[in-house]
Amino acid sequence: MKYLKTSIPVQQLANGEILTIQTHTFMGNKPGPTIYLQGNLHGPEVFGTALLLELIQVIKKNEHIKGKIIIVPCANPMGVNQVSYNGIIGRWNQQSGNNWNRIFPTSPLKDHHEELLFNKKIQTDKNLSIESRLAAILRSLSARADYVLDIHTTGSQNAEHIFTYSWMHETFSSLNVPIHLELDPKNTVGAFDESHVLPFLESLSRDKIPNVATWEAYHHGHIDSLILNQRLSQILGWLDIIWGKKMLHKPRPMIYSKSTHLYAPAAGYYSWIKKVGDHIKVGDIYAIIYQPLEGKSLFIKAKFSFTLLAIYGITATADGEQIGWVAY
Repeated sequence: MKYLKTSIPVQQLANGEILTIQTHTFMGNKPGPTIYLQGNLHGPEVFGTALLLELIQVIKKNEHIKGKIIIVPCANPMGVNQVSYNGIIGRWNQQSGNNWNRIFPTSPLKDHHEELLFNKKIQTDKNLSIESRLAAILRSLSARADYVLDIHTTGSQNAEHIFTYSWMHETFSSLNVPIHLELDPKNTVGAFDESHVLPFLESLSRDKIPNVATWEAYHHGHIDSLILNQRLSQILGWLDIIWGKKMLHKPRPMIYSKSTHLYAPAAGYYSWIKKVGDHIKVGDIYAIIYQPLEGKSLFIKAKFSFTLLAIYGITATADGEQIGWVAY
């Protein structure tokens, strides 16, 4: 097995220091697929970095990998350095307001060679925005991969789930994630996972398109050692199946075709009755709202049935603000 660590400059700061992206590439002694893994595209989502660093240490001791693995533990050094009041706030570029995972082009392309040339050409533009440069670097690294896994976190509490396309559920079932959300090819937001699929839907057969997923593996701002070891076991099991080292196990995830934000129906201080992962029916009470101005408390009932995937964790909120993420 060959191992290569590289450093790619992505942004020069005003004082001359340069932020870089570190890549770890493992090339096995036997032929096999190309697997691309990245974490921490959003600044607060640090769990993915810790998970991939643990994975790197395991793979360094594994002489039996097949094909190639490219690992980018921290995909966004700009975002992870955006900090305010002891919290990482780098989900958006604080200067432009752009979401770091809404910057990836999905315009039609003929094949992966054209994709690679396109992203390399973009990087030579001296007037390129930092969002376009980051997108071009990450897409150049992941171009021609057979499997792409982007590791994220969400909320202050999160029920583990992944986003993938309807024809890719079986590929990622062995990751043993209990909830799958289907991506809609007709409804794009410019996310990293989409950029590997949508440009090629009209030009390539599905077996030539990478299998992609976004894994919401934990919640923001925390690295729990027990959860870390569990997720490491999951990803190693998934890799072993890709390499053909063990029989395919097909857990049956719950698959949802729709997901949306949950909005605060009233202003006040929120106390959650239901937990992430709970299945909530119409009329169920899921939260209590304490309202200091009125001097009273409200019980909030579900207007439709859903599974609670994430709680965003802002206890004091105005009406109409996002308070959670649900699937139905």
